[in-house]
Amino acid sequence: MKKLKKLIKSGHAQVEGALAINIIVLAYVATRELTRPISYLEFSIAALLMAGYEGVARSKKTANAWFVDPAYWVAAIVVATALIIMRHMV
Repeated sequence: MKKLKKLIKSGHAQVEGALAINIIVLAYVATRELTRPISYLEFSIAALLMAGYEGVARSKKTANAWFVDPAYWVAAIVVATALIIMRHMV
């Protein structure tokens, strides 16, 4: 049980969870709701944000910086998802 709590509190797991939800939401919205297809580049924006987080979080130079907080990266993934959907709804 302690390992599960430690895993849930991990920043990597939180950002990965946001990425997984992003993929599911974009796939559902792209197949059911949108009239125009979403490009591959737009599908990969959240994955690029995840790669950015991994690069920043693993760097020893930025280990204690304010932008290493996973809440910022989760928020960026959620905002990117919303912007992609809103862009294609019009």
